[in-house]
Amino acid sequence: KIALLEASLNKVATSEGELASLKSEIEKIKAALGLTVDVALPKKEEKK
Repeated sequence: KIALLEASLNKVATSEGELASLKSEIEKIKAALGLTVDVALPKKEEKK
């Protein structure tokens, strides 16, 4: 889903500055999701 979102944003953004800004935000989102997943997985394993 993130890859599709990134592709859509790349099409919408026309200037390199906008692209850099959007990609930076996407990386922040990916990092946040990664941390959320890392934290959530051990909790699921403990419930098993």
